[in-house]
Amino acid sequence: MADFESARIKINRDGSIEVYISSIPSGKGHKTIVSQIVGEVLQTDYYGKIKVIFGDTEKISEGIDTFGSRTATILGSAVYYAAEKMLEKMKKIAANSLEVSVNDIEYEDRNFYVKGSGTRKISLKDLIDMAYSRSDKLPHDTEPALEIQYTFRPKGESFLMSMEEQA
Repeated sequence: MADFESARIKINRDGSIEVYISSIPSGKGHKTIVSQIVGEVLQTDYYGKIKVIFGDTEKISEGIDTFGSRTATILGSAVYYAAEKMLEKMKKIAANSLEVSVNDIEYEDRNFYVKGSGTRKISLKDLIDMAYSRSDKLPHDTEPALEIQYTFRPKGESFLMSMEEQA
């Protein structure tokens, strides 16, 4: 059986975040898990800024299912890697704007800093404005807007593992 799940992350012009997931929640805490992963990677408050959307096949491909504890392992991995790719894209935009290597960029407190410099920075708000309204300021190989999709396919197969104590 094919084993994969997908996640799409979009940071809107107002800084709010939409996360589209391919798996349909069935009482296993999808929204909480997804919000916490994205909030941790992108350093944002996951209670107020992140909206998790599921079942919209116009925005995200279908997933496999929610059986066997797949939510945290497979869907969680798709969300994590999508968030990491989003952070990489934002660092690339910041590096281009600040005219430094992407390896010289740090993200903290909603600002992208040049390492070792507390003053050379671009705020997340300014970066979002640039991504949507100033495509002439983006790196040539970077698409406008802040939207990333990632499909996670584990190597091999994943199985539910459990242990039972016998009396």
